[in-house]
Amino acid sequence: MSNGDLEEFKPGAPSPCIRLLCLGWYDGPTSGVAATSGGRLYRFELLDRRPDADDLRVFAFAPLPGGAWDRLVEAIEGYQEPRWPVFVPTWKFATPGELERLDRLAVEVLDTSGEPVYVVAAEDLMGEIVAARVAAGPAAAAARLALTSYRLDVNGARGFQWFDYLGIGSTPVDAFGSAGR
Repeated sequence: MSNGDLEEFKPGAPSPCIRLLCLGWYDGPTSGVAATSGGRLYRFELLDRRPDADDLRVFAFAPLPGGAWDRLVEAIEGYQEPRWPVFVPTWKFATPGELERLDRLAVEVLDTSGEPVYVVAAEDLMGEIVAARVAAGPAAAAARLALTSYRLDVNGARGFQWFDYLGIGSTPVDAFGSAGR
């Protein structure tokens, strides 16, 4: 993948995500692993969201090595059956030791991700991509910071203007798609 183009995440096109393993959830996915139709794996983290009528969310996507998916899914399958295409494990286990082991494995696997390569806006990661850009410059640095901390401020992700970066502004949109005045 060259750093200057969007090979998979194209604005106005269907999402390339075919499976999501959601490790974080707050009225929708906040973090996890995505498998794409192109055969790539990405770690994703919520950077910002508009909790209005469209609930548009902005995510950072960073590549993961091929074995990451299998390691996570196989470990979780020992406790609950995945439900695809979007699987949100309950993260409840019989003992604190099991929880600690799975938490440690998840962090270990997520830490194998590369640098963030895409910043993507979508209402649904399995639906249409609203906006996307290659992560570059200050946005890449801010996305990298978000990937290194596993608990984000879901209403701003460190104050970076993600909607402006994607060229869609931060003006809330009403239920009919009109910008507020």
